[in-house]
Amino acid sequence: MAVTPGPTGREGEVPLGREARAVRSWVRLARVYGRLVRTLEAQVKEHGITLGQFDVLTHVVRREGLNQQELAGELLVTKGNISHLVDRLEGAGLVERRRGRGRACHLYPTAAGAALREAVIPPHNALIAAMFASLPADRLAALHETLRDLDRALE
Repeated sequence: MAVTPGPTGREGEVPLGREARAVRSWVRLARVYGRLVRTLEAQVKEHGITLGQFDVLTHVVRREGLNQQELAGELLVTKGNISHLVDRLEGAGLVERRRGRGRACHLYPTAAGAALREAVIPPHNALIAAMFASLPADRLAALHETLRDLDRALE
């Protein structure tokens, strides 16, 4: 019986089925995502905020006046999670709620919030670029396309 290389090119490796590949890919994606998030959390913590708060602040600066329901939809979290994050940001003087028509509150960055976001963005983006630096441009583009396709398929 001839021994053929497996999916990684190692001789004698048994080829994986589609389900096993999917599970392995999920585990690897979760592991990599966890590492990336821990690194980014440490970076924004230096500025006195959490990664979740930074995400909220970024959206509020980019789309002034959105309400908490819209923000929850954009960040794919519950309105309760957003409420907690906004409470913290408001308490720190970085975001303010303004009453709109009806019961909806609209979110606006304070000058301090906009300044903090502008201070965090350059090192944040540089850190992300550094974390992906080991991938050549074509592999990075392929990764982006693959994740986009998976994201669309899961909608």
